[in-house]
Amino acid sequence: MENKNQCRQCAVCGKSFPLKDLVSGEVIRNVISDEILKDHPDWSYSSFICRADLADYRIKYVQSLLRSEKGELSNLENEVIGSMQRHELISRNRLCCTNLSLKAYSTI
Repeated sequence: MENKNQCRQCAVCGKSFPLKDLVSGEVIRNVISDEILKDHPDWSYSSFICRADLADYRIKYVQSLLRSEKGELSNLENEVIGSMQRHELISRNRLCCTNLSLKAYSTI
């Protein structure tokens, strides 16, 4: 078992973080890993990513999901993505209005 204070490097930004501040590639959903692989071909299940970079890739995934469904983003969808980028709380009603199913959103 590894010490949580042991440092590892984020595969995306290259900065060192304690293990407690990193997420293992083993637990990241395939759709998010696919987004990371587009920018970082060396990404693998044995890699680690910092929480900030993981949040950015989750947002990229939501954007690509919305674009693939509709071709472009509405003002409300852009507002929701902006809230995600600012780490603001997004109300349940706003998510329903964007035609995102809460189930799909909760799986990222």
